[in-house]
Amino acid sequence: MRKTALYVSKNPFLIFILFFAFVFHMMIVFPSGSYYCFQEKCGYFFWGSHGHDSIWHVALAENAFKTLPFTLPIFSGALLNGYNILLDIIIFLFSKIGIPPLISFFKVIPLFWFILFTHASIVIARKIINNSLFIGLLLFFFFFGGSFGYLLTLYHNHTLNGSESLLAMQSGHTLLNVQYGFSLLIILYILMILLDKKISSRKIIILGILVFLNFGMKFYAGIISLLLIGSFFLKKSTKIKTLIFPSIVCGIGTVMALFIFYDPITALSHTSLFIFSPFAHVHSMIEEPSLFYLKNMTNARYTLQKNGFGPRLFAIEVFSLLLYLFFNLGTRFFGLFYALFLLLKRKLLKIDVSILFTIIGSIILTTLFIQRGVWWNTVQFFYYSLFLSNIYIARFVYKLLTKNRAGLFFGILIILLTIPISFDFIREFSHFPSPAYLPEAELSALKFLQKQPDGIVLTSLYDKNISYKWDDPKPLFAYADTAYVSAFSHKKVYMADINQLELLSINYHDRLQEENIWDCELIKKINYIYEVHAIMQKKDFHSCASRLRAIFKNADITIYRRL
Repeated sequence: MRKTALYVSKNPFLIFILFFAFVFHMMIVFPSGSYYCFQEKCGYFFWGSHGHDSIWHVALAENAFKTLPFTLPIFSGALLNGYNILLDIIIFLFSKIGIPPLISFFKVIPLFWFILFTHASIVIARKIINNSLFIGLLLFFFFFGGSFGYLLTLYHNHTLNGSESLLAMQSGHTLLNVQYGFSLLIILYILMILLDKKISSRKIIILGILVFLNFGMKFYAGIISLLLIGSFFLKKSTKIKTLIFPSIVCGIGTVMALFIFYDPITALSHTSLFIFSPFAHVHSMIEEPSLFYLKNMTNARYTLQKNGFGPRLFAIEVFSLLLYLFFNLGTRFFGLFYALFLLLKRKLLKIDVSILFTIIGSIILTTLFIQRGVWWNTVQFFYYSLFLSNIYIARFVYKLLTKNRAGLFFGILIILLTIPISFDFIREFSHFPSPAYLPEAELSALKFLQKQPDGIVLTSLYDKNISYKWDDPKPLFAYADTAYVSAFSHKKVYMADINQLELLSINYHDRLQEENIWDCELIKKINYIYEVHAIMQKKDFHSCASRLRAIFKNADITIYRRL
C-alpha cells in the first residue's frame, strides 16, 4: 500500500481523479446518520436507501449478536438464518471497543473501503497496463461508471432528475450498500492474485479465504467469486491434478460460509431459493412507460406466450435483453464489444477469459432466474457484470486516446457520455434536507427505552397512506417500514420491516393479523409498546389499561410497559 501511495503522489492526474472520487462517494454515505436541524426539525437525517437498508444493518449490529444462536431483531423469537451478516458482525465487534454502529457504518467503514478499494484498483491496473493514463481511466470508471438511464429521463421528462435510481445499481451506488462495496473489494483482491505470474499454494489458500469472506458479504458475490476462480483454473489447465487443490480449498471456503451464514439444511427443506423464469428481469424494459416503452411489442409478446415458445417470441426476448444491457451498462456496453474484438483478434490476456466468462455468467443468472421471497433480487448477480465491464471500457478508451485524433475524439466522447448520471447522484445526495429523519422527540423516547430492562417491543404498524402529510424530511415512521425502533432502542421488536421479513422468508402473516385485530391477550407476548401518536391506531391501548403502564410520554411518543 505504501508503494501505491508513493505512485499516486507522483501522478497529479491520479490525485485529481481520486479527490473527486473521494468527495463523490463519501457524499453518498457520510451525511446520513448525522444530527442536523432543518427549520424546526432536528434529529438524525438519512439520504436514499440509507433510510431503510442501512438502518436494518444498524439494527443487526445492535441486537442480533448478543446471544448464540443469533436472533432476528425485527421478529422476536426468530433465529437469524440465511443472511450475509459478516460485515454486521464486524460492526458489532467495533462497538465492543467503543465505536457505535451508527458511526462505524456511516463514517469509519466507508473510509476503510475507499483506501483499500483505491489500492487494489491501482495494483490491478498496473498489472494490466502499467500506464498512469490507463490507471486513471480504470479508476474513473470504477468510481463513476454509470448507465444510460439519463437518456430515458431526458426523453420522457426532459431532465436528468431520477436517472440515478431508474435502472440497476451503478458505481455511484456502491456505498448505498456497504456490503456490496466490500464484496467488490474482495473481487479485486481475487483478481490481484489471478493476475500474478505464478500462483503458489499459499495464494490458493488465500483465494479460499476470499471466497469465504465474499459469501459472508453477499451470497451473490460468493457465486461470482467461484465463477471467476473456477473459470481461471479451468482455462489454465484441464489436468485433474492441477485442479484438485484449488477445488478443495475453494470448496471448503464455500461450504464453511454456507453453514455459518446461510443454514443450508433449513434452506433445502423449503422450496428452491431460485426459480427458473427466463427474461423476467428484462420485460420491464419495454413494458414500463418510464423506460423504453414499446406497447405493440409487449402486446405481441403476451400473445405469443399463449402459443408456447417460438422464433418470434425468442426474437422479442433477445431484443428486450439487448435494450436492458445497453441502458444498464451505459458506455460499458461499448467496452464489451471491444472485448469481443480482442477475442476475435486473439489478443485477450490470460485473465480476460475468466472475467468475460464471469460477466456472461452473471448476465445469464440474472436473465434466467428470479428469487423466492423478493423475486427481483437476482438482479444482484448483474451488478458484478456492470462492475467487471469497467475494465474493458477503460481499456477501450485508453486505446482510443492513444491512437490518433479521431480516437482521441471518440475516447473523450465516451468519457463525457459516462458523466451525466453522476450529476443526478450529486443532486440527490447533496440536497438538503434529506428525505427521511429520526426526530429529536423519538430519539429521546428511544434513548429512554434503551435504558429499560431487556424485552420485546410492540411498535406501531407502518402506514404508507400517511406519508403525504409530511414534507421532507419525513419522520422514519412515515418514510418506510424500517427497523429503526430496534436499531435505536437496542431491543428486539415483535414485528417490523415486512419487506426484510419477506426477503428472509419469515412467515409474518399471523402476527400481522394479531396486530390488525388487536386483542389484549397480545400483551402477554411483549414487554413494551412503542406508540407513535401520529399513526392512526387500529388498536386501543387504553382498553387494556389494567395490564399496561405508561412509563414515557412526550408530544409524539408514548411508551407503555406491561405490568
